[in-house]
Amino acid sequence: MPVRYANPRERAFEIINAKNKVRLRDPSTGEYLHLSGTGMTKSVDRSWLGHLHQADTLKQRAEARREDWTLQPVPRDDPHAYEPDVTQ
Repeated sequence: MPVRYANPRERAFEIINAKNKVRLRDPSTGEYLHLSGTGMTKSVDRSWLGHLHQADTLKQRAEARREDWTLQPVPRDDPHAYEPDVTQ
């Protein structure tokens, strides 16, 4: 049985603070998918944030349109995942 919240704001905060969310990042440029789902941004604050299954759906839709998909999921709770790769 699903949990019901007396205050919907509690549910909203729970969703916002979920630890298992990812951002989609282009490893070649270091840019993230914009929160609108189209275009790229360098700002983490304006980047798309969702669950892995949602990222997979975006990838499948792009492949169905025969678009190149270079984006990689990056965990939101890994602070080192957003640092540029200086080894290349």
